[in-house]
Amino acid sequence: MNELEAYVKDAERLGFFAAAPLDMCALEARPEIRMLCAPDKCESYGKTWVCPPGCGELPECAARLAGFHAALLIESKYEHVDTGDLVYMKVLAAEHNRRLLALRELVAREHPKVWFLSTGSCEFCEKCSYPSAPCQKPEILRGSVSAYGLDVERICESAGVEYAFAAGTVRYIAFLLI
Repeated sequence: MNELEAYVKDAERLGFFAAAPLDMCALEARPEIRMLCAPDKCESYGKTWVCPPGCGELPECAARLAGFHAALLIESKYEHVDTGDLVYMKVLAAEHNRRLLALRELVAREHPKVWFLSTGSCEFCEKCSYPSAPCQKPEILRGSVSAYGLDVERICESAGVEYAFAAGTVRYIAFLLI
């Protein structure tokens, strides 16, 4: 079993619905996806280090992605969810992110510079220090999939992982980079 296959098994043990190795070429920073992070489209714009403009311009994001040599796609899937219950949706996102941190900790034993991107904005601090002070938790600072211009549907398809919207189903996607 190679290293990425071992991390897929670790992800499964942690309770992720799916995990698959990715071709790094699939992680293409696309301007049309980044546009979803515009101030008139996203309430997190300008409020965290994870979101624009705090995360940097798209070419900076692309350069950061290029600094890694391998990636895993990781998915949490929740069914029978009232997607109108935003409080519960935040609970599910927090659960997904806690599992990501646990996986990151496992991978960091061999790859100390492991990093991940996940859906949405960062929620590890009660209030983000952006823009007045540096990130309060830089060791767990992650990227935002949309802010990095990543086309989740296309990437999932390239990895053979189902990704479809369905009533009552919530999917959180993340990418672990080493």
